[in-house]
Amino acid sequence: MEKPNHDLTVVSMLHLAEGTQYRLVGANVNGYSSAQPTQPGLEDGYVWLMKNSNQQMEVA
Repeated sequence: MEKPNHDLTVVSMLHLAEGTQYRLVGANVNGYSSAQPTQPGLEDGYVWLMKNSNQQMEVA
């Protein structure tokens, strides 16, 4: 999988022999056919919260 763009945030990366595996936080993964939804963890929630609070501060 290529490095994600757009409104997705990379939480972690794992380098494998087959390529790089990314763990992402975001609302829309269209365009990434190999993306698989998973149960979010505490770190995912923290990253999502921090990203959204930064966007709200920029708008205000």
